[in-house]
Amino acid sequence: MADFLSFMRKYTLTQLGKELGAASARVDNIQWCMTVPAMWGDASKHAMREAALRAGFIHKIDSDALSVILEPEAAAIYALDNKAPP
Repeated sequence: MADFLSFMRKYTLTQLGKELGAASARVDNIQWCMTVPAMWGDASKHAMREAALRAGFIHKIDSDALSVILEPEAAAIYALDNKAPP
């Protein structure tokens, strides 16, 4: 998992660097949000946070720079932000 996340971090930062400039596309400038399946418990969410730490998204396990949320929550937030029709 950490290997895949590491690739995604590098890719994301590269793309942001192209759009915003290298100075803005730094891990420390980003509030990361990762989604996990609704059936995942706290132990699994913690494992995702540990993988994100190993992948370089955050510098310490309890960092506020990473939110791990359930997929249905992410979908609801997206729908509210984009005013999806009922």
